[in-house]
Amino acid sequence: MQITLDGQPFTAPLTVTSVEGMLRTIGAPSPQGNYTFINWSQGGTQSQTFATPVNDVTYTANFITGTILTLDPIADAYVNGGKNANNNFGSAISLIDQTNSSPNKSYETFLKFDISTISASVSSAILRVNGRLNNTQTPSIAVEAHNVTNTSWLENTITGNNKPAAQPAILATVNINSTTNQYYQWDLTSLIAGLRSTGISSVTIKLINGNSSNNQVIFNSKEAASNRPQLVIADGAAARATFITKKDNSVIEMGVNVYPNPVKDILNVRTNSKTATLKFYDASGRLVKQQQITGKTIQQINIDYLKNGLYLLKIENETGTTTKKIVVQN
Repeated sequence: MQITLDGQPFTAPLTVTSVEGMLRTIGAPSPQGNYTFINWSQGGTQSQTFATPVNDVTYTANFITGTILTLDPIADAYVNGGKNANNNFGSAISLIDQTNSSPNKSYETFLKFDISTISASVSSAILRVNGRLNNTQTPSIAVEAHNVTNTSWLENTITGNNKPAAQPAILATVNINSTTNQYYQWDLTSLIAGLRSTGISSVTIKLINGNSSNNQVIFNSKEAASNRPQLVIADGAAARATFITKKDNSVIEMGVNVYPNPVKDILNVRTNSKTATLKFYDASGRLVKQQQITGKTIQQINIDYLKNGLYLLKIENETGTTTKKIVVQN
């Protein structure tokens, strides 16, 4: 299987090394032969841009052959505790999740799907719910998916007082980490296949925050105008394309830190040496800029006059010489 990195095609599995914070764009071309893209295991859109993280991260694109079926929920609602424990919110356009020591600030989401038309041989079952954080007080909230065996609840009568109990086992966990609406995904393949193998025709999933916070996760409900919850079912053969990003520590290990990369206008350079010489070479090997800097502090290097493209930065100090590829995007 193939993926794209920064617009260029590569055969998976692919491992690349990048500077921390460097923006990279990955994509999953589809279709590829008989295979159709389903989702990235970590969520996000088919083509997405991310900043190279501190730790190594694996991104997996999932593909499938055969039929893809998208199911809408037949019921969804959130419930609240405390003073609203007897109130029903089934007609709301949003679903709310929050875990808090105060019952008044405790919310849980329930979604029910009719799975009677699904065979037991499903190869993929992904719950997709569009949502966001309502603020960044807690910048990342883990939302757990739990199975609820009692599926007799009704959207217009469920409350905090009569909600069905959920199973303690966590089916999947997804981190909600943005105040911008986007789809998040929970892999429910094992659960759905198991339920269908025993003839069960509906499933209820409870979403609950795994960590206590003072802010909320707001999801779109089935009453929303767009981007409603979905259960995406696929049968047939499955395939995966894996991409691993690793942080490049070579510059930092020599006592040099260079960022951001790609860079626009100003490049920040910090060395642990007393002085250093910076030499910028363009793609043809021509020296286009040279500058002496003092160490121990962050030096801001003006490069706003350099043309867009790839440059080689050579850094010379008393500990040695190192080079780094810099992408200029003025």
